[in-house]
Amino acid sequence: MDDVVQRDGKSRVRAQGLCPDCRRPHGGVATATIGAVKASVQYAGEVPNLVAGNVQVNLEVPQGVKSRATVPIVINIGGVASQANVTLAVQ
Repeated sequence: MDDVVQRDGKSRVRAQGLCPDCRRPHGGVATATIGAVKASVQYAGEVPNLVAGNVQVNLEVPQGVKSRATVPIVINIGGVASQANVTLAVQ
């Protein structure tokens, strides 16, 4: 599955496929930064109705993030960071 980052109308982001090695359990605490600002993780776990190994992370875009076309996003689960160069647009 390709990486998917979606934003709903409430400044929340849902990211799928950002797990660097989803063949193993993703146990551990999930943290995230958007534009180097700590984001609040609302949910991190299995994706409902998809095969095992997919990880979904729901987070809230912090107010300190400036509007730009490409803002870096990093998700860390159990000490393992997501792949480099993942960005999202913030309006």
